[in-house]
Amino acid sequence: MSEKLLACEVFPGMFSDELAVRYSAKTSAASVFVPKASVVSIDGSFVRVNVFKDGATTWAVLPNETRTIIEVDADDLK
Repeated sequence: MSEKLLACEVFPGMFSDELAVRYSAKTSAASVFVPKASVVSIDGSFVRVNVFKDGATTWAVLPNETRTIIEVDADDLK
């Protein structure tokens, strides 16, 4: 696995140390709460994720409590 930045939408979280992030693509969508430290704003909003490939499919492990795994579009990674 390698760490990448995943383009996403960012919203206030329920608590002061977290943010809500939403990712949506043709193949999948997810909305989760993540630690503020996992979110980066560089010409847009990104969340730090661990990425791995299974054949032609790219997967990302989100930094939320349950480590949600979603299929992502490789173009959304930086």
